[in-house]
Amino acid sequence: MEATAIETLRYMAENWRHLLELTGQHLQIALIAVLGALVVGVVLGILASRYPAVAGPLVGTTSVFQTIPALAFIGFVMIFLGLTRWTGITVLFFYCLLPIVRGTYTGISQVQPGVIEAARGMGMTGWQILTRVEIPLALPVILVGVRLATVVAVGTATMMSLAGAGGLGQEIFAGIDRVQNKMILAGAVPAAVLAVLADRAIGALEVLLTPAGLMPGGARRGGRRLRQWATIGAFAAVSLVAMSAAGGAGPREGVVTIGSKDFTESILLSEMVAQTIEARTDIRVVRKLNLGGTKVNFDGLRSGSLDMYPEYDGTAYAIHLGHTEPVTDPAAVYDQVRREFEEKFGLTWSEPFGFNNTYALAMPEDLAAQYGIRTASDLAPHSPRFVFGTTNEFMGRAVDGYQPMVETYGYQFKSVSTMTAGLRYTAIQSGEIHVMDAYATDGKLRAFGLVILEDDKRFFPPYNGGMIIRQDTVAKNPGLMEAVNLLAGTLSDEAMRELNYRVEVLGESVQEVARDFLRSQGIVQ
Repeated sequence: MEATAIETLRYMAENWRHLLELTGQHLQIALIAVLGALVVGVVLGILASRYPAVAGPLVGTTSVFQTIPALAFIGFVMIFLGLTRWTGITVLFFYCLLPIVRGTYTGISQVQPGVIEAARGMGMTGWQILTRVEIPLALPVILVGVRLATVVAVGTATMMSLAGAGGLGQEIFAGIDRVQNKMILAGAVPAAVLAVLADRAIGALEVLLTPAGLMPGGARRGGRRLRQWATIGAFAAVSLVAMSAAGGAGPREGVVTIGSKDFTESILLSEMVAQTIEARTDIRVVRKLNLGGTKVNFDGLRSGSLDMYPEYDGTAYAIHLGHTEPVTDPAAVYDQVRREFEEKFGLTWSEPFGFNNTYALAMPEDLAAQYGIRTASDLAPHSPRFVFGTTNEFMGRAVDGYQPMVETYGYQFKSVSTMTAGLRYTAIQSGEIHVMDAYATDGKLRAFGLVILEDDKRFFPPYNGGMIIRQDTVAKNPGLMEAVNLLAGTLSDEAMRELNYRVEVLGESVQEVARDFLRSQGIVQ
């Protein structure tokens, strides 16, 4: 535990600029969502207090949003807004509504009718009663709702990196994929600290804004008031510094946006392409990395939220184009996929990078030796003993996924457990699963003592790696395709596996590993 803490502190010290930028993005989406929910929630709460007949349905409707799982909510909103920061802000906005609406409604409803009658007797208008009597008296309860909404927003914002919104969740998910506790903690600890600071700041604001007569223990003392201002000032200062580090928002003219899937190789390839474009052209690059699976990235490309992302022709052949015929010729697959993508989607492909990251079956080397398993066919008679671990994406693939694989090889696994790509390695190390789908160029295979089973029936098609790019992006940015194609043929299976190993096992940064490789190829200085 002590070693992990030391490693985490060292990692945070070495990557403080990057973490500060992510913290700024995290605060931006959380605070914008809270401010939006505050305006709308207070108005809705006031309406609910004025019209009791709508109070129940209104509060009930806002409660529904709290019951929707974050991943499902993100996926739904992405259908309309795509992979943008506003997707994350929108999801957080709805999560923040309930406590603010309920706090406002409850606070105003608890104001004594006699106080309202007295205000009317003094000649106050309805607006004056609301702003000078009801809201001030309800303020402690309203601020409790705001306080809860702020903590919820800061905590839940870690999930918004899946929607391309950035933030500290980007570091957490990268750590999960690479099985790096220091990265997980480097994202989780600042997020927790932000939640505590935000809670304290709203609490201090509550003390300052609540009328002295409503405070427990009577009026505030000057020293206590000074401490509240200091707390608010400290949180504001942290927010300003972090959000300044986050930089400007959104793509501008002359900018291309590169996405990636949620595993190391995809992130690494995107970083290589980004650095190549930056070094060889005047085009600026916006990185939206670690976004999720195939569908998220492809939908982002189709909607224009992304300009390009790394993909494999085998995935495109089966998933995007829906082909079911088995293929084994790598060149033929790539040519067919590129031609059909241009015709059907208005998307094109870079030249292949040179490696074939096909799917494979992997299991612990000692377990394979114990049962004499060398090929995928050898596994079949022993499969009832084993639990198979996989991702949701592999389970859903109709051509080269779990079900057709089981039918091809006749497997009858004891059970199947689905999880994110990075967690498969943790699960197989702990013995929770025994066999898993893997990528042939995965750097963690060696580190976890896993052996790849020979695909003796040639079930898995070729998976040449390259970039899918919007054709209109290529047309608007002269020199872009030429820059991307500098990577053509530079990466063998062994080279890609070694680069993944450096990131996933040795803990080197994606930026550093990408830069070293590009320098070795003479692509960047």
